[in-house]
Amino acid sequence: GINAEYMGVQRFVYVGSLHSMISPDKPTGTVFNEEDWNDWSSMDNGDGYAASTTKAERLIWKHATDKHYDVVVFSCGRMIGPCLTSSHVRSTPGVFVTLLRNEPLFNFFTQWADVRAVSKAMAISLTSPKAANERFLIGGFESEATIRDLFDIVHREFPEIKIEFNENKVMGVLMYLLSYVPGIGSSFMTEGIRISINKRFRGNDKKVRLILDYVPVPLTKVVVDTVQSIRENSYHNNHHFVRKHNSICD
Repeated sequence: GINAEYMGVQRFVYVGSLHSMISPDKPTGTVFNEEDWNDWSSMDNGDGYAASTTKAERLIWKHATDKHYDVVVFSCGRMIGPCLTSSHVRSTPGVFVTLLRNEPLFNFFTQWADVRAVSKAMAISLTSPKAANERFLIGGFESEATIRDLFDIVHREFPEIKIEFNENKVMGVLMYLLSYVPGIGSSFMTEGIRISINKRFRGNDKKVRLILDYVPVPLTKVVVDTVQSIRENSYHNNHHFVRKHNSICD
């Protein structure tokens, strides 16, 4: 691996996920912050993504112990914003491709983050003394919404687009029931998703606002800019685009 000391690294800025803070087993309405860790998710209960992102962050903090450099971690909600290449819609922004195509998808509540605001906060954190060895939650009260909320914004801001909200309720119920089948259930829906699918967790981003002057981009603007970039580049017409059936996992 890279020897950070040899390379002269002074600060390591890492972009992680809110999954390292949010524990699916907590009650709905729980407000999480930088003091929280997701100690529930594991490979055994099928919540591999959350488990891996939590483990990765813990390893970063462990490796930095007693080192000459410090660490800054951003634990972000689902990242959206203008797409610069077609590969970008293969990640979270792909939900808008699904909407524009009138394809079925799951409706769920989550936190969102604008890639531009996060990038600015990261740049500031590189030289801010107050940011040293701090975790920052990105995805506060102003940045939470359901997939249906995103659809409503698209429908309102782009009246010329003829779309309908195509929620895959039947498939959702079927996958929920199949998730209880021993041995194969997690391939349909992990235990983490099953126990939290109807919950609404919240994030407190007060810390990043105070230390890094972080200002979330209004959700309407983020959605509009994302959709405009997709339409202008015809990414939604890319026949090579394949949306994962379980978009709730992204």
